[in-house]
Amino acid sequence: MPEQQQGSDVRKRAVPVWFIVLVLLLLGFALFGDRGVLRVYKAYLQKTELEEKIVALEKTNAELRREIDALRNDLKAIEAIARRELGMVRPDEQVYQFHSDGRENLPEFPTEERAGEDVREPGDAPVDTRPGGG
Repeated sequence: MPEQQQGSDVRKRAVPVWFIVLVLLLLGFALFGDRGVLRVYKAYLQKTELEEKIVALEKTNAELRREIDALRNDLKAIEAIARRELGMVRPDEQVYQFHSDGRENLPEFPTEERAGEDVREPGDAPVDTRPGGG
C-alpha cells in the first residue's frame, strides 16, 4: 500500500498541463503583447531619443533667437554678415584676392635672358609692333 500512496502523492503534486499552458500564454502576452515588456522598452528608447532631439532643437532655437536679436539691434553683427556673405567692403578698404589652387596667374615680365623672346600668353593674337602697323 505505501507504493500506491506514493504514486497518488506524485499525481497530486504534479503540475497539470493546462496550468503550464496558461502560464506560458500569460508570459507570451506579457512579453510580446501590445503592452508587453518589449514594446514598453522600445517606447522608452524612442522617448529618450526624442528628448535628446528636443534639447538639441531648443539649443538651436536659442542661437537663432540671439542672432535675430543681434540683427535687430547690433550694427556690428549686420556689418559682419554683410562682409562674410555678400563680400561687401568699406570704400576706404583694399581687397586682396589669393588663388587657392597654388598656381600663379600673373603675367610674365621679360627678363634679360628672355628679352628677345616673344612673351605672350597662350591664345593671344600677335601684336604688330612695326611703325605704321604694317
